[in-house]
Amino acid sequence: MSLQKFCQWPVVTIAPEMMIADACEMMWEKNIGSVVAVDAGKVCGMLTDRDVALKVVRERKDPRQTTVREIMTANPACIRVDKALSELTTLMRQHHVRRVPIVDDHNRPLGIVSFDDLLSLLSEEMSDMRQTVTEAFFRGRSDKQPAVSSLHNYWWSAALFVPAPLEEDSAQEQAQVDAFYRKLPDQKQYEWSLLCESI
Repeated sequence: MSLQKFCQWPVVTIAPEMMIADACEMMWEKNIGSVVAVDAGKVCGMLTDRDVALKVVRERKDPRQTTVREIMTANPACIRVDKALSELTTLMRQHHVRRVPIVDDHNRPLGIVSFDDLLSLLSEEMSDMRQTVTEAFFRGRSDKQPAVSSLHNYWWSAALFVPAPLEEDSAQEQAQVDAFYRKLPDQKQYEWSLLCESI
């Protein structure tokens, strides 16, 4: 997957000589937790709300007399937009960072990606996977493979930690599903073995 996906919005940048008080005001107005410091159009640092808390507030520095350059992370880990998502996650793990600027070949900022962005992406991927599993196991791949009942549908959905929509089945099958869920805590392993044998 291309990192271009994370470059759809303008990057909020600041000058390294800006005062922390002004930088915090900008972050508050834009409702963001980090800004990229830029010098001559190129990334030179990263300032986060955590930096402000630990390096200004904790050390009792005056934010009106402290510049961004004094507390920012200089030369932060960046990633080029043409790199793969796997390289991004490796970079985050190696440098122990939660936010990474995305840059072009000349180190100019194009976007920024955070750990929360990756979690959101993972959630989307899991939802797609759940849909794929549902279609493969519950609908059958041909007319000769009948759909699995809602009872099994609900079991698989519980195993994937994703709720499944209830189909329009008979009242008897609905009661079956309800009874199944009531028994899940005590009979999970047993029901799992039965399900695997029946699919």
